[in-house]
Amino acid sequence: MKTIQITRPGVFRNGKDMVAVGTQLQVPNDFNGWPGKWIEVSSDEGKTLEVATPKRPRKKRHPRQEQEPEQPSLDTEAEPDDND
Repeated sequence: MKTIQITRPGVFRNGKDMVAVGTQLQVPNDFNGWPGKWIEVSSDEGKTLEVATPKRPRKKRHPRQEQEPEQPSLDTEAEPDDND
């Protein structure tokens, strides 16, 4: 498909409805109607579709290392036992 833009008046759909100048339409790549009354805006001929936002590469996962249980620091005073 290609996109065309109407550049001159006198283009009709269904033989009744006039297409306004400046209107963009999708037509087949081999379209050749309405000579001199349109310009090609874009075409997908020979193009392939690509993902608009490609995936980012995955981060390598590092195996989790077991953490050592927290030990009370030696700097703090231990709470006194009432069991003396």
